[in-house]
Amino acid sequence: MTATLADDSILVSDFGARPDNVVNHITPRIANDIGERMILAPQEIAPDLDEKELRAFLADLARRHNTVVIVPSTYRAEFWKDVAAEVATAANLASVVDRLRQQHVGLVVLINKYDGVDLPGDACRILVLDGLPQARKLIERVETNVLAGSRQLLGRQIQRIEQGMGRGIRGRDDHCVVLLMGGSVTRSLFFMGAKEMFSPATLAQFELSKRVAAQLGNALKDIDEAIQVCLQRDKEWRKLAREAVANVSYPAKGAVRKVAVAQRNAFEAASIRDFKDAERAMQAAADDARANNEGDAVMGWLLWQLAEYKQLRDGVEAQKVLKAAIQRNRRVLKPLEGIDYERLESKDLTQAKNVAWNLMPYKNDPNRLIVFANALLEDLKFAPNNASEFEAAMHDLAGLIGYRSQRPELEFNKGPDVLWAVGDLKYLVIECKSGASVETVSKQYANQLAGSVHWFAARYGDDAVSTPILVHPSSVFEYAATPPPGVRVITEECLSKLRDAVRAFVHAIRASVSGLDTAKAKELLEHHRLTPDALLAAYTVKPRTS
Repeated sequence: MTATLADDSILVSDFGARPDNVVNHITPRIANDIGERMILAPQEIAPDLDEKELRAFLADLARRHNTVVIVPSTYRAEFWKDVAAEVATAANLASVVDRLRQQHVGLVVLINKYDGVDLPGDACRILVLDGLPQARKLIERVETNVLAGSRQLLGRQIQRIEQGMGRGIRGRDDHCVVLLMGGSVTRSLFFMGAKEMFSPATLAQFELSKRVAAQLGNALKDIDEAIQVCLQRDKEWRKLAREAVANVSYPAKGAVRKVAVAQRNAFEAASIRDFKDAERAMQAAADDARANNEGDAVMGWLLWQLAEYKQLRDGVEAQKVLKAAIQRNRRVLKPLEGIDYERLESKDLTQAKNVAWNLMPYKNDPNRLIVFANALLEDLKFAPNNASEFEAAMHDLAGLIGYRSQRPELEFNKGPDVLWAVGDLKYLVIECKSGASVETVSKQYANQLAGSVHWFAARYGDDAVSTPILVHPSSVFEYAATPPPGVRVITEECLSKLRDAVRAFVHAIRASVSGLDTAKAKELLEHHRLTPDALLAAYTVKPRTS
């Protein structure tokens, strides 16, 4: 039983339920049994709002109301530690929940606990979901990487968010303010259409809250006024909140994606060694995805699975399918023969012209640019287990400031983590060690960067010029490590300065994005030291040897 499973596919793919039973599920006549929620995204209402400012605001609210913050990782919990009364782990979760139910505790942090916790009434009047949920199982982490940017992955994340939202209301007469925090959450909900994936009652509450937000100013005091409307039990708000869900009904039929049925059928066929049927099921799923334009990420993912089943019967044919998969999605498993490298052109690149062109989609909605940049910069931090997110952010940063980029190691199984083309046959060969925590750069890291430099020279020849870049908290190389000639290091301090510069650049762009031309873009790039030579001088340092 659940009220938050808008997509029932998992019941088929993971639990083996019969699709016809799932589709014809039993539901209440109407969905008005849900408690009252005001759902706000402060950083969408006020794009300039700093997360530390928001944290202080919530800490103040927690002096009067139990406030529960759900974070995706232990690392993110550290951000809240200074203002938290409790950080709940598996060891103390039960006792912390009991205290919340019995008394005022203040601000409590739950780590990656989006389900299985009930916090009715005063146990939780303000619920904060800080960031997108992270995959924990290895297969989930692999699929998160492969399906990055797809609606398939987005649907999974939204389902977890909605489960998290349910922690604060456990009955029809309960009420709670839900705050969605973080650039990645805001971008997903407002600019990737993810809100449409909510269940009907949650979507109705979200849309009502959005209408409330549209009447607010873009300051914390305005957000606070909206929150107090709910917490102080304003009669007009209560009437609107009840009306919003009064006539909302659950879908008469369950939602089961064809790909989930195909995956289960393929699994069951393969389990009895009927490999041809398994292949047919996955081929049908790939054909359906192609017909419905589900995108290259999903197509590559499905063809990869098809190749896995073909491998059980015909290894040669499996490699052919895998090559087709990688043409769609460079993140899937690489074929044995590899794939041909595609050079990143730099000669004809004009940085300012690229900026003006790349930012055209934001000319009618400048705040959307701020939300996009905030989400990108949120991932551009030293943190454990964030290599994929960090490298993706470095790749996207290049486009934001007018360069071209690749992720050769991911896309072609060889080369640096990130390659930037910065114009005039000049390139930055970038190795990212965002999860490093030691005080010196190891010999292994130095050799890896040197290998990437050699890879570049072999593919781009003598005419192209590369600058090796190591992203590492420290610029000090251990005694046994030999830095490649000309190497520069983006240290923790450099990275912080670079984020600040990009943030300032984007805010300056916002004021003129509707009429942005090459001349204005060039002026702003130079002012914020984001042109190639200025960037290296301002945001990288020379290495040192211990």
